[in-house]
Amino acid sequence: MPEIPRSLNHQYGTGRGGSKFLVPEVRKYRARVLETVRASGMSGWQSGGAIAAVIVFSSSSWVREDRTIAEKDVDNRPKILFDALQDAVPGFRDEAVWTFHAFKQLTRGNDRTSVYLFDLGLLVSRTQGL
Repeated sequence: MPEIPRSLNHQYGTGRGGSKFLVPEVRKYRARVLETVRASGMSGWQSGGAIAAVIVFSSSSWVREDRTIAEKDVDNRPKILFDALQDAVPGFRDEAVWTFHAFKQLTRGNDRTSVYLFDLGLLVSRTQGL
């Protein structure tokens, strides 16, 4: 995907009476993920059970011009990505994500998110009795 998701800290706005709502940028991000998934042919992906994911968030903004680390965390971005994938990929359920690894990659080009999904099959039900 040609961008990285916003931080989870900025996913919701607060409306009247304290109600929470998805901010417009997150709704737009979800729509772009859906477009990307459809174009990739991944919309038919199915999982047999548990899922593992490897996520690479590529950006030039992880480090400032003075070569210090920017205050941008990677740990709260997968939730926004998983929610978007759940909307875009019928066979993907975020509660089935058994493990995931998220990495920052420093690049000189445009921001990009690469996602690698692995079907772990029925790993959970097979090992339950152990």
